[in-house]
Amino acid sequence: YEADTGLHLEAIARAIERGYRDMRGSALNILQKEARRRIDVSVDIDVARGRFAVLAQVVGRAGTVEREYDDTKFFTFNIRRQNRMRTLIRYLSEEIKQGVARKATEDFVEKIGTVCDGRLRFRSETGAWMVDIDGGAAGVIPEYEQLQLVNDQPLKQGDTVTAYVLDVENNLYTGRERTPVVLSMTIPDLVAGIVKSVVPEVASGDIEIKAIARVPGRTTKVAVQVAPGSSCWDAIETCVGQDMERLRVIRERAGGEVVHFINWSEDPAEVIKAALYPADVKRV
Repeated sequence: YEADTGLHLEAIARAIERGYRDMRGSALNILQKEARRRIDVSVDIDVARGRFAVLAQVVGRAGTVEREYDDTKFFTFNIRRQNRMRTLIRYLSEEIKQGVARKATEDFVEKIGTVCDGRLRFRSETGAWMVDIDGGAAGVIPEYEQLQLVNDQPLKQGDTVTAYVLDVENNLYTGRERTPVVLSMTIPDLVAGIVKSVVPEVASGDIEIKAIARVPGRTTKVAVQVAPGSSCWDAIETCVGQDMERLRVIRERAGGEVVHFINWSEDPAEVIKAALYPADVKRV
């Protein structure tokens, strides 16, 4: 998203508008004192000619522009005074960051029901963690969707976590930050999503996850089977991986909890016996 030219141009226009609105003595200030109509600011950027225009506009009741004043010279003269250029650069940085988050969030509407990785930025007064999601979006993990311990350690600022995308709510805030992507670390589907991302055979459908049960932060049981017509010969060994390498990655991304793979059966009694292993089940 950082390489999106349109996003950068939009950020530049917004930054110029914010800087212009801060200035006293502008056409905008005069119109706000005199006009009874709505006053707005438009920043037009001509990329081909390398020029821009700052326009103060009087907007009519129908939403059309009734009058327009070109205040570009006023802006370019005053932006060089009183260290305003530093403020403009700060505005630009903020607008690019917000633009990236906005674009990334729009894409996350299609990612509801998947897993993502992110870094914890801060914890709010309500106990919710704000998350900088890989790719630029901003998310939140409500307190009731958090694990108490991740890999035997309490959550702290800067930790990288894997979470499940529950929803996207554009008007949701954590503290003063807009955090529209709602995340969960406790839902059973999180482990299923992690398995799918780590085990290509699950992603391709050669191995099927038939059932999953989870005690968040402690243990998860995943019932798997080889799909009909698949060339895989053992579902559990495929998921665990050579020298248990895949299982280690799955456990680490799931927060360090124990993850057991068991063979699926159409007979519920057999599934229960496998799930209770290593207990010796006499009768179901």
